[in-house]
Amino acid sequence: MKSTGVHLDIDQKHFSPSYVWDIYINGLYFHSDMEKADVILKLSEHEKNLIKNELYAFVNACIKQIVYVGNIVHNAFSKKEITF
Repeated sequence: MKSTGVHLDIDQKHFSPSYVWDIYINGLYFHSDMEKADVILKLSEHEKNLIKNELYAFVNACIKQIVYVGNIVHNAFSKKEITF
């Protein structure tokens, strides 16, 4: 995903949806990459809220793609176009 419709720059750094995903997943949620975690921790509360919006929009777009592909697979199985 390239954009959520908002071009978010904080301190001359562009926070694209994929970059926000990377710093949250690798910095805070699953891995302990302190360099990435520091990017988030150094932000003001207002800035954190803005990038969380980017994260949520990214996750929402991913879910839509997963559901879309799931529907394709489901229809293919229903029509017996795929068998195992």
